[in-house]
Amino acid sequence: MRQQKRRVLGSAALGLAAAIVVAGCGAGQITQTDTQQAAVNGAQATVGSLAIRDAVLAYPPNDSVYRAGSSAELNLRVINDGDQPAELVSVSSDAAANAIISGASTIAGRNVLVIGSTEGEVPDFQRPTGGPDGEPERPGEGGIVLRGLAYDVRPGMNVPVTFTFADAGQVTVELPIGVPEHPRTDDGEHGEAESSH
Repeated sequence: MRQQKRRVLGSAALGLAAAIVVAGCGAGQITQTDTQQAAVNGAQATVGSLAIRDAVLAYPPNDSVYRAGSSAELNLRVINDGDQPAELVSVSSDAAANAIISGASTIAGRNVLVIGSTEGEVPDFQRPTGGPDGEPERPGEGGIVLRGLAYDVRPGMNVPVTFTFADAGQVTVELPIGVPEHPRTDDGEHGEAESSH
């Protein structure tokens, strides 16, 4: 009888010890997800008090590729986390002959400059008042186009683009091609075959 109780207690003690060892195996270990970032639509970078977010080349309008020599519009946001205004003075890329900035290029303090079309949310800053009526400042809107691409650019490729700001300096960002704004529709034999079923 005593021997039987000892066996039961011994088995219970071994089971508890095994559970503790297994539970402790993962403690303090580096997981596969500890360095992963949340999914975003495009590239990110920071220079001084400025943050570039959701930076992409717009999806090619008429084809799934930008052909060499063509132009590509950029979509991104530049967030100014500082109190002083900042100015985007130039954009360049080794993959293009030049870049044209249009519209707004100054980012007010605690505000955002929206370049092109972006689905990213505008940060909810306590924005400075925009005038005597006390209305909050609206985000600036601008445009950037890379002209004369040096080679074909397809989805899955990144294009290096350098942004230069008046006081903050410059930063180079690897821009992917963004997703199409509208779902693609496949016309042709495959679509006809599916509709016949």
